[in-house]
Amino acid sequence: RLERARTGNFLKHKLRSRPERAELVRMHILQETQVEPSLQATQMKLKRARLADDLNEKIAQRPGPLELVEKNILPVGSKVKEVINGRSCSYPPLTETFEHDCDYCVFSTLMHTLNPVPLP
Repeated sequence: RLERARTGNFLKHKLRSRPERAELVRMHILQETQVEPSLQATQMKLKRARLADDLNEKIAQRPGPLELVEKNILPVGSKVKEVINGRSCSYPPLTETFEHDCDYCVFSTLMHTLNPVPLP
C-alpha cells in the first residue's frame, strides 16, 4: 500500500512538472501541426513518402561516374582520363538510360587497373 502511494505521488509530481506543449515543440519533441491528433501519424507517413519519392527521382537523374570524370568533377589519374577520353564508342548520359551499371562497371574497372588519383 505504501509503495502504491509513493508511485502515485511520483507520477503526480512528474505530471505537474512536465514541459508545456509549446516547449516540446520548440525542442523538436513534438511537431507544430494544424492536423487533428488522430491524423498526425498519417500526415507524417505522407511526408516521408513524398520525401522518398523526391530523393528517388533525384538519384535516378544524377550523372554517372564517367560523366563526372568528363566534366572534371571527379578526379582521376591521367591514364584513366586518357582511356576515358579515347573511348571509340560514345555512351548516352545516365539521365537518358537505365543502364547505370554498365558505366559504373567500366569506370570501376578503370579506376582499379590504372592507378587513379586518390579522392580527397
